[in-house]
Amino acid sequence: MISSDQAHAAHPNFASYADPTNRPRINEGPVIKVAANGAYTSDANSIAVFRNLARIAGVKTQTFVNRSDKRGGSTIASITTSKLDIPIVDVKNPMWGMHSAVETAGVKDQEAMEKIITVLFEQ
Repeated sequence: MISSDQAHAAHPNFASYADPTNRPRINEGPVIKVAANGAYTSDANSIAVFRNLARIAGVKTQTFVNRSDKRGGSTIASITTSKLDIPIVDVKNPMWGMHSAVETAGVKDQEAMEKIITVLFEQ
């Protein structure tokens, strides 16, 4: 299952808020979200399946990791996985200003995600 929400991109005005090694960027591909505390349900198996779908679609992916010293977000997938025993990957497109009046995202990321979802449904 693909849980498709939004993902934080590294914002140029707030660079210190992003993880120093995992810095998703707008228009550089959908983001696989990972959190050691279980806030995101992505695991090695679900990530591998999603990356394979992206490979077939000819799309590159990025990774978002919650900083260990900051409270990060979560998705409904963590609730879903407690009720359904199926692999779930948390992904979506990177954006700046999530939950604000000035959310900014890239069209290329949306097109890439559509290609991946199309491959999923054609399998």
